[in-house]
Amino acid sequence: EVAKPLLVGQDVRKWKLNWSNNYIVYTKDIDFEKAKNTLFYLKEHEKELASRVSIKGTGIKWYELSRPRDPKAFERKKIVTPRLATENNFALDETGQYYCGDTTYVIVPDSSVDIYYLLGLLNSKVLSFYLKQVSPFFMDKYFVYNASYTERFPIIVPKTQDEKAAASRISELVTNILRTKGGQKEVLMGDIVKKYECLRLDDHPSIILNLSLNTLKDIKQKDSIIYLNLIDY
Repeated sequence: EVAKPLLVGQDVRKWKLNWSNNYIVYTKDIDFEKAKNTLFYLKEHEKELASRVSIKGTGIKWYELSRPRDPKAFERKKIVTPRLATENNFALDETGQYYCGDTTYVIVPDSSVDIYYLLGLLNSKVLSFYLKQVSPFFMDKYFVYNASYTERFPIIVPKTQDEKAAASRISELVTNILRTKGGQKEVLMGDIVKKYECLRLDDHPSIILNLSLNTLKDIKQKDSIIYLNLIDY
């Protein structure tokens, strides 16, 4: 089967995939002797396909994809995100049935990371806030979710007993969210970690700093403390 269900950016929302019945003819390594109807269909659109800017002067055949990916990257359980979004919108493709184009990205964790735990963190308010600090603002509306920014997420692989217990709880909550098809909008991290030693920033009063650009000229850091200028340091 060469026509694959295709996810585009608008199909991917927090916790849910809303496939809009788009397909992609995945011509990588295609055998037209076994797919003659597909070849006939493509020939009907040969002029349009051959005029694509992305294949001009590249030696790529008129019917081929300009940047094909290994099908194995799609045909497995994976996390999907839109390329552009106003907030974190990560969803799970449980069965690996969907292929993705250039308006979506795929995350496939290795075997040491529970994919449900990871999904819970990715959709948390904390990492949504973090992404907005490192991503450029596109079209005065969207943030960018490619690897240059998402790979900076400060995600911990659980090692201690407490970390594993918290991760297990997150995974359990995410599983329940997926069962209700996204009816619950977020994992409440505060409820998960309240049994463990931690410092919640929202338990402390807000601090407002009125700073000029010159004040930030000499930033210093020592351990976990950031000093805004040499006088403070």
